[in-house]
Amino acid sequence: MAASVCPDRVESVSAIPGGKWAFVRRIGLVHLAAVPANRSAPSLALLFALVSAGCSDSPPSPGVTEPPFRERTPLIDIEAFELVDAASDPFTDRPAEPFACAIDGHIVEVFGGVLVYSVYTDKCPYVTAMQPSLADVHAGEFLRVRTWHFALVASEPAEAHLVVGIDGPTGGIDELIPIPNDSKMISKSWRAPRDYPAGTPIYFHVHNHGNNEYLMIELSTGSEDPNATE
Repeated sequence: MAASVCPDRVESVSAIPGGKWAFVRRIGLVHLAAVPANRSAPSLALLFALVSAGCSDSPPSPGVTEPPFRERTPLIDIEAFELVDAASDPFTDRPAEPFACAIDGHIVEVFGGVLVYSVYTDKCPYVTAMQPSLADVHAGEFLRVRTWHFALVASEPAEAHLVVGIDGPTGGIDELIPIPNDSKMISKSWRAPRDYPAGTPIYFHVHNHGNNEYLMIELSTGSEDPNATE
């Protein structure tokens, strides 16, 4: 994790039986999504509290010039993720033995009226998907990533690995999640420690045991700290 990132300030919220939540668009970006009735999810009130909370980041590091203002800008196209092969995979936890990964185990789907990239680990227990970033990132801008997982289950206690990497297996979020676990949103914003040109590899990585689901929702950049302005 870069020194400019607020350490260990990953926001999360646990599921509340019978709750509902909804994706909220603001400045063209997705926050949350409505959940079908058969899925347990956190309450809308809790999630609005989650959106408004967050870490208060520090000014740019010495020598980093404040970049010109711009609105929050998406860095990924949900429909553009592609699986990487073993030779191109930068993560070290890839299984040594061949493993099955069904085509419907990592899909783009409409959820609550928006597109998300979903990984179903009963059909594909290991995924490293990549795409080139859509826009330049300037040092000092605020990056934001949002992911979600539903309640995690397994036949015996286990651990899931969830990563959003920028220009490699680091630079975003890197979570080891105990299983079983409740539904959680993982959301973080931090100042970019350096420039990232458009076309920089963006990775979404899931390694999990059990019948579980993970969603990639957002990776974006902008001049304002989204946790402070929304």
